[in-house]
Amino acid sequence: MEYRDAIELPFTSQQLFALLADIERYPEFLPHWHAARVLRRDDNRLFVQQQVGVGPLAMQFRSTATLEANHHLSIVGEGRALRSLRIEWSLEQYATNQCRVALQAELQLRSGILQRPLQALFSDSNHRLIGFFERRAHSLLS
Repeated sequence: MEYRDAIELPFTSQQLFALLADIERYPEFLPHWHAARVLRRDDNRLFVQQQVGVGPLAMQFRSTATLEANHHLSIVGEGRALRSLRIEWSLEQYATNQCRVALQAELQLRSGILQRPLQALFSDSNHRLIGFFERRAHSLLS
């Protein structure tokens, strides 16, 4: 399933990009994200080992994050349990401390067991994923 959302936040694109690009901290504030570790950095790319799950059910996967400083972050995941994982963050600075953050995410798993809880995290009906990042920004940057 694919989800889209956008929000305007009272921060700079530099501040928000730093928060989005800090993938190793995702488990601190995203439900179901158990671990994230950068394996390698290469110019504008991060190669990351991640683990998500619900209760005793966990799924490991690798992802590649492509960084376009202060403007765009693209995360593409691959793994046995994933059909597809793509997360696209776009940032647009339009005033001194005002930035529009747009999210486009796609998640499809091969197993139906984790599909429902992880889709709830990406759900556009309640803006959950972008909401977790918004709360993180307010707690760290305000």
